[in-house]
Amino acid sequence: KNPKVYCSGTSKKIIERYLNCRVFNQYGGAEMGPISFSCSHGNNHIFSDTVHVEVMPAGELNRQDIGRVVVTHLKNYVMPFVNYFNGDFAYILKNKECGCGLKSPLMGDILGREDEIINYKGKIVFPLEIDRLFCDLSNILMYQVIFENERFSVKLVPENKTGYISEKKLISGFKRFFGDKNLQVHVE
Repeated sequence: KNPKVYCSGTSKKIIERYLNCRVFNQYGGAEMGPISFSCSHGNNHIFSDTVHVEVMPAGELNRQDIGRVVVTHLKNYVMPFVNYFNGDFAYILKNKECGCGLKSPLMGDILGREDEIINYKGKIVFPLEIDRLFCDLSNILMYQVIFENERFSVKLVPENKTGYISEKKLISGFKRFFGDKNLQVHVE
């Protein structure tokens, strides 16, 4: 699949801090171009003049809040994409309007791609949901989460090498999120 563009919460937080500015997402891909953009209220407005987007329920995930991103390109007459599943999943919104004043349709946050799904004891989880476990922690410049053999390995790069990272808070956050106090989480 072609690369998509979407900034996670932790990346957005660190970019805003280092550049001292607000960061807005734009989501799209090589095959479709721009699909949506975030506004000042944090909602994702669809570029409805060029694409039609539906977030279709994905029954096999056993989650009612998540669906497949299905896109139809409205302006590509040479190579039309109609009801194209681009491999991404997003939250399903229920007829939500945005307070920013824009009238364009909205879509939920992009959670991740089909090949990034983590299935831990029947609980389906996406990268954006894992990313939220890091948002309240300080002194993390970058992280990597690896899920193998029913355990998590988390590699951290501190922002300040002499600063403190609460591994205990991170591990307890993972255990709480997955609802398993015996969850194995190794932090480096």
